[in-house]
Amino acid sequence: MNPWSRPWTGPTKEEAAEFFRQRAETTLELHVIRERRCAAVLATMGVDYPYVYDGAPFPVSAFAIEGSVA
Repeated sequence: MNPWSRPWTGPTKEEAAEFFRQRAETTLELHVIRERRCAAVLATMGVDYPYVYDGAPFPVSAFAIEGSVA
């Protein structure tokens, strides 16, 4: 039996695009959560982590230590 003899039963282009868009949003959300947890753990150890985001009150440069090499 030839697989090309029956109609396509998979997702449409629009359905596939929506799936990957939702997956990208979820992946970004998980990355943000992981970074926040990392920043929280480092804060409990007394380490400043340059955690920045849109609308953050401090830029990355605020976390730089004078005389240190990054």
